[in-house]
Amino acid sequence: MWKAVFVFGSLLLMTSLVAAVHADDGDDAMLMQRCPSFAAWKNAHPELSDKNRAKKIAVAKPTDPVLRQQLLEMARADQAARDAWIKADLKTAGGTDPAVKQLTRVDAANLKKLKPLIERQGFPSPARVGIDGVNAAFILVQHADRDPLFQMRVLPQLEASYQHGLISGQDLAMLTDRTLRAQGKPQRYGTQFISYDNRPQMKLQPTEDFAHVDARRARLGMPKLADYACVLSMYYNKPVVATP
Repeated sequence: MWKAVFVFGSLLLMTSLVAAVHADDGDDAMLMQRCPSFAAWKNAHPELSDKNRAKKIAVAKPTDPVLRQQLLEMARADQAARDAWIKADLKTAGGTDPAVKQLTRVDAANLKKLKPLIERQGFPSPARVGIDGVNAAFILVQHADRDPLFQMRVLPQLEASYQHGLISGQDLAMLTDRTLRAQGKPQRYGTQFISYDNRPQMKLQPTEDFAHVDARRARLGMPKLADYACVLSMYYNKPVVATP
């Protein structure tokens, strides 16, 4: 289950992916108790789950198993480093220096491997690396913050993949918002939150035309921003401010 995205400097945490959108059945009881509106949305949209998307795309056998394995291994390192940071953050309200350094090292190493792969061969398709390989490639691109120009070059490829039903609208929204914020522009879909190390809360990054953000999210098959924020608060055990 994919989790979070981090940047470092004055901002300690930037969250972009709600794990519960792709959550397994074991999370449903907690969702229903803590975020009933989100749980209702999730139950009303079973077609958006990874499992059902995989059935629709139906890849019998990826044509590039070597690349798939590379992507999965990099993603496992990515998630292990983030799991360690999240545990440290929950204990110390700001993480620990070793956890931060390890996360930075992992992101740098993954980018060094990932960038030439995608620049030579393009963003991979499910036919090539399977749904799990595509998910891994996406999360690695999303975490390539040290090279925003690379992220911007990948974005049009994700837009094309979305139009063909190969990635989720949430994935497209997250990288769109990520690249906009890297340019100092307001985000479009409200996927990016920040947490300063001296404030025990997560706050929405600047968002364009906030009054219509839920309409834009709905067009990409995403829950309302308030529901998204509820799940963030549940998973990261922090108050979440989802208003400008």
